[in-house]
Amino acid sequence: MNRILLKLLRRIVHAPITGVAVIRVWNRDRTVRFTQSATVERAKASDFYISLMLRRKTPFDMRPATLKVGKPVWAIVMQGPLKLEDNFTLQTIKSYRSWFPTAPIVLSTWIGEDQKVLDQVELLGCEVVLSDPEEFAHDQHSVNLQMMSSREGLQKAKSLGSVFALKNRTDQRLNNPHSIESLFALIDAFPLPSGVRQAGRIVLPSFNTTPFRLYSISDMFMFGHVEDLLRYWDGVYTNRTDRVAPETGYMTRFLESTGETLEWSVSHYWEVLARRFLILDTSFFNLHWPKYKNIENLLAWRGSPTTADVTFGMWLAMYEGRLIPQENLAHN
Repeated sequence: MNRILLKLLRRIVHAPITGVAVIRVWNRDRTVRFTQSATVERAKASDFYISLMLRRKTPFDMRPATLKVGKPVWAIVMQGPLKLEDNFTLQTIKSYRSWFPTAPIVLSTWIGEDQKVLDQVELLGCEVVLSDPEEFAHDQHSVNLQMMSSREGLQKAKSLGSVFALKNRTDQRLNNPHSIESLFALIDAFPLPSGVRQAGRIVLPSFNTTPFRLYSISDMFMFGHVEDLLRYWDGVYTNRTDRVAPETGYMTRFLESTGETLEWSVSHYWEVLARRFLILDTSFFNLHWPKYKNIENLLAWRGSPTTADVTFGMWLAMYEGRLIPQENLAHN
């Protein structure tokens, strides 16, 4: 454990690191205890502070409070291959089922996935949608696979009568149940301007929503009206000959389908974010994505404004029209 953490920290801070805090887990109550013997050589000489975030592998089922009044029918759509390590996908679905007992949960995954896990998901009262991944066996970046699993899952949610949906990857986990319920109030607080061809705002996390990569928002986690999400995940597949980032391809097709004329400028991109979307800090959801060596701010830590996240504070300033972007920082 400590060797792996040391190796990761050396890569981030580009400085010799001789030791980190010793972590011990007590066997009886699984409590984590830290010693105070941590020494990070030349930490002051680097450009980074280091912090540690701990999340339970098996989240608490208990909730401190429940809603008095029901909300419009909304579903959780989890798409992608099963993450079997630590039973990650199954544990996530168990938590969601416990936290949101009346919400339909749809797992949209692939033929050939672990049948025992799929059976346990169905026993939880969830819907399982299976698609054939062989159709896009040579899809190097899983662009079309993500499109297929997202769309199939959202269509199932619509058939179940869902008005809203949360689209989430199978290798990500939301750890704050109350964040989803508060999204209805936030959407009401920021209504769409007149003339926008959308049912409502699409809510995104700040992670991987960058300010200067044009028309590129996080496609991993979305909340909104099912009809808007189905327009976003439109079932149009690509052969990657256009050389644009997958996120840019998804977003530009969505915008054009709603009558938006693309200007390919930072100012227009920010205007679109302000008019059509709502960006919240990833920490608001306590969203966990262990895919990339558990670095919380994977892009922002590089220290460049072109890779930093669009935070809620930045989005709010866009919404209020108080920002003038630097167009020379635009990139694809």
